[in-house]
Amino acid sequence: MSELNEKLATAWEGFTKGDWQNEVNVRDFIQKNYTPYEGDESFLAGATEATTTLWDKVMEGVKLENRTHAPVDFDTAVASTITSHDAGYINKQLEKIVGLQTEAPLKRALIPFGGIKMIEGSCKAYNRELDPMIKKSSLNTVKLTTRACSTFTLRTSCVAVNLVF
Repeated sequence: MSELNEKLATAWEGFTKGDWQNEVNVRDFIQKNYTPYEGDESFLAGATEATTTLWDKVMEGVKLENRTHAPVDFDTAVASTITSHDAGYINKQLEKIVGLQTEAPLKRALIPFGGIKMIEGSCKAYNRELDPMIKKSSLNTVKLTTRACSTFTLRTSCVAVNLVF
C-alpha cells in the first residue's frame, strides 16, 4: 500500500498546483495547466491507404443520398440504444476502430423518443412502414416518461418552495 501512496504523491509532479488538488475542480486544473498550441499542422501524418479507401466507400453512399435526396437506409424496427445494433463496419478488413451507429454504413438509427409522428412521416415519405411494435412501445414509454417527469418536477418544485420559506 505504501508503494501506491508513493506513486500517488508524485503523480502530479510537473503540473501547476491549485484548488484541483483538494477538490474536484476541472476548470481550475485546465486554467492552471493549459498551454495553447501555436504551431501548424506539419506534425500530422497524411491519411493511410485504408482510411482513404474507407472514406471513398462512405462517399459513394453520400453521393447516392445527394443524388436521390433520400437516405441509403434507415431502421424501422429497432429503436436505437447503445447496444441495439451489432457492430457496424464499412470494410471490416481495413478498419482499426469499429463502432458505426448501426450495423451498416449510412443506415440511420430509429430514435422514437424524438417524436413518433415525425418518424411515421419519414417512413411514409420514403415508402417504408414503421414496425407497429415501435409505435406501441414508443407511445407507452412517452406516457410513462411524462408521468415520471411531472412527478419529479412537482416534487422538485415543492422542495424548492420549502427551501425558500
